[in-house]
Order: sequence, then C-alpha cells, then structure tokens
Amino acid sequence: MPLFSVVEMADDQFDSAFALVRMLTPELSLEQWLAYVETLRRRGGLLGLAAVDGSLFGFLTWRKERQLHRGCVLCIDNFVTFELDAAAPGRRALCEAAEALARRKGCAAIEYRQGSRGYVDSRSAKTKGWVSLGHELDSVVFIKPLVVHGAAMHG
Repeated sequence: MPLFSVVEMADDQFDSAFALVRMLTPELSLEQWLAYVETLRRRGGLLGLAAVDGSLFGFLTWRKERQLHRGCVLCIDNFVTFELDAAAPGRRALCEAAEALARRKGCAAIEYRQGSRGYVDSRSAKTKGWVSLGHELDSVVFIKPLVVHGAAMHG
C-alpha cells in the first residue's frame, strides 16, 4: 500500500498547505500565499502530497513555460515535503507526479528551482562577481530532460 498519493490541489486545500509554505518562507502571510496561488492558477497549479488519512505532507507549484533553448518546460518553483524517512518516498512521489504531468503537457524538460543553501559555494569567484553587482545568491536550478522513444521531446 502506498504511503502517499499525489493530487491536484483544489481551492479548499490551499489553506492547509500554508504550514508547509512557512517552511519555505516563514515571513509570508496567509493573505500573501492565497494571492500568489490565485495568480499561479492562471498559468499552472499545485500538486499536493497527501497521506492515506488526507493529511498534507508536501506540495509543489508548477507552471508551463517556453524557453528558448528547451522549448516547453514544466517549471517547479516551490517544492517542499515534510518526511523523516531518509529514502524520501514523498519527494520521489512528487517528482514522479511532476514528470507525468510534464509528459501530459508536452514538455521537453522539468526545471526544479531550489534554495541555494548547501548546493553552491558562496565564496566562488563567479558568485562573488554577481554579488558585487548587487545580486544575491538565492536558488539553484536542476533540469531533468524528458525522453520519449529515444528522443527528447520538443514543444
């Protein structure tokens, strides 16, 4: 029996995701979150990671975008799970659901944007160059190209 199911979140579930949202952005208010979701729904949606009893243990937000060098890409901006298992079955379930969604939407790749902490050396010369121009290192992007029948999809 699976530990989690992944579902497209409905309007009445957005409030329940707020505790998880605060893990990503503690200073965000509920009103700001709901306004963000309303804007997001015009271009994408939210997938929720639910336990058998319906409790929410994670979510991601997605939107479809066209990129110059990849074509159609499913962009994941907020990805959070609350799980204590090192095998991360919730993260795996959300990633599999995102890939299935990307394929249904005709995307050539999935782009995951994650907070940079722990991934990037803030002391590197390239990072320092951008910081010297007034930028902050905020996130990193992981790309997963999708292959169908031996060839990458192009959208």
